[in-house]
Amino acid sequence: MNERVENVYDQPMKDHNASNNDYSTLTEAWNSKHGELYKASMKRDRLMIFLIVMQLICLSVAVASIVMYFSGPIWNKGVVGIKEPMGDKGPLGDKGKPLSCLNGWVQFMSSCYYFQFNNKKTWGAAKDDCHTKGGFLVKIDNAVENWFLKTYLKTESPDSAWIGDTDSQRESSFVWESDNSPLTYTDWAPGEPNNEFNNEDCLQLRKRVDYKWNDYPCTYSRSYICEKQ
Repeated sequence: MNERVENVYDQPMKDHNASNNDYSTLTEAWNSKHGELYKASMKRDRLMIFLIVMQLICLSVAVASIVMYFSGPIWNKGVVGIKEPMGDKGPLGDKGKPLSCLNGWVQFMSSCYYFQFNNKKTWGAAKDDCHTKGGFLVKIDNAVENWFLKTYLKTESPDSAWIGDTDSQRESSFVWESDNSPLTYTDWAPGEPNNEFNNEDCLQLRKRVDYKWNDYPCTYSRSYICEKQ
């Protein structure tokens, strides 16, 4: 049986250079990428060297300035003063007397406080009662004192309480009745003071707003706090 043999010369020729072309393309791409990375690395190295040099220069200037400041030129040294005899000692002062609060008063730091919860009064009557007791309606000077008063009221008081500040003489110009001094510390409730109905001239620590400060009509009866030092 005779089999037909194909003529090899009739077969299409394979492109043996295709793989070589692909390899060449990859090589060129690699070389290009490598070149870019090299340039970026050189640029980064130059930047780092520049920054290091600048830091060294700044450090040298700082060290030189410190040395000059503490040493200074020798011709600027002051003249040694002449010693004078020591003066006589003054008399010893009297020792401060320890604070002693009367019965019914509560001591905190350098003051005594009287909390009146049972017999409520208007602001003016509360002020007069505090004066009769040898004190004044409480003057709150700072956050620590304010914290103490609020903490005591939260524990013991069923109601709001008058404090010794008012703007009855001039609207919005609040002063302490004890010494007629202006406010230097405040703890107003949000939106206060608002002088609602043009009739709120006295200050209270209001229970409804966590005993923050609130202006209120002076003719209402409230608990109150006296202070003496």
